[in-house]
Amino acid sequence: PCSKRYYGELIPLSDIYGAGTVPERRRKGYVEKLWVQAFEVIRERDIPLKTLIPAEKWLYGFYEKYGYERVFERHGEMLDIDRLVHRYTVDAENAYALFDKEYQQYDFTVLKSSSDFVVIMQEYLQSGCPAKVNLSGMARVVDAKRLLELYAVKNVEKDFMIKVSDPVFSDISVYHIKNGLVIETQNVKVDIE
Repeated sequence: PCSKRYYGELIPLSDIYGAGTVPERRRKGYVEKLWVQAFEVIRERDIPLKTLIPAEKWLYGFYEKYGYERVFERHGEMLDIDRLVHRYTVDAENAYALFDKEYQQYDFTVLKSSSDFVVIMQEYLQSGCPAKVNLSGMARVVDAKRLLELYAVKNVEKDFMIKVSDPVFSDISVYHIKNGLVIETQNVKVDIE
């Protein structure tokens, strides 16, 4: 679990990484069972969004089957963490405060705790300080209504309807966003795919 800044609000976020199936157990439905159970737990914990960073390009198509979409792209802009490394080796607490101020004040940013920062710095130093860039990744909405409510409050001028379907839970809902509110509608025909 971690947090993300979404329209100025902190929301809980779930991230699963390092999941895999040993070759002799593949194509038996284990991954699908794992994802469904994970989504159920995430819903129970009231976490509206889940992210991941695919380790291989082919995994983008694999995760799309479970409702993930690409939401951030890798780009060549280098993250200037060298000066943080020098501060970290002298004063980790102030280095984290600078990191937090510079890198985590923007919307749609995954927030890192001070212990996350220590791991990032240790890994960076142990691997010879390679250049760091933003990674590409995917996200999956787990609680659409909650995210739409946060969006609506920050975008009161918006007026539209949206159909949300979930490939894992077979849920289909239609929401009307208007005047900063989200209304779940029933029996409305909407031509949105």
